[in-house]
Amino acid sequence: MSHIPDGPSTARPPQQTDLKALIHARRAELIKVLVELKADTRIEAAESRERLKAKLSELAHVVKWGVADDWASVGEPVTKKLQRWLAESAHQVPPEPATTAARASSPAPANTPAPAKAGQP
Repeated sequence: MSHIPDGPSTARPPQQTDLKALIHARRAELIKVLVELKADTRIEAAESRERLKAKLSELAHVVKWGVADDWASVGEPVTKKLQRWLAESAHQVPPEPATTAARASSPAPANTPAPAKAGQP
């Protein structure tokens, strides 16, 4: 008698695990941005909050109806919806501060005079 299971493997395919991790990470990023925007009273901030809430609501709907039992059971149509959601929501996450921090840590060009030409003081 064989010890090979008759049904599909219970191990998650790597791409489903990656998709789950990406979805959870992006959701956390959007929630963080939403929390930061709560203190901002500008109209633009209120509009951004509404867009973020709509994106998070869309994700909740897709996950509720598309991820029935576990992420391993996610079919291709739901995977495509989740990938599209990831792509669309990327525009709502501000750029990482590391890029601005890298610019801030690099030395700024000094206001030093140009090197003197040969024979000039």
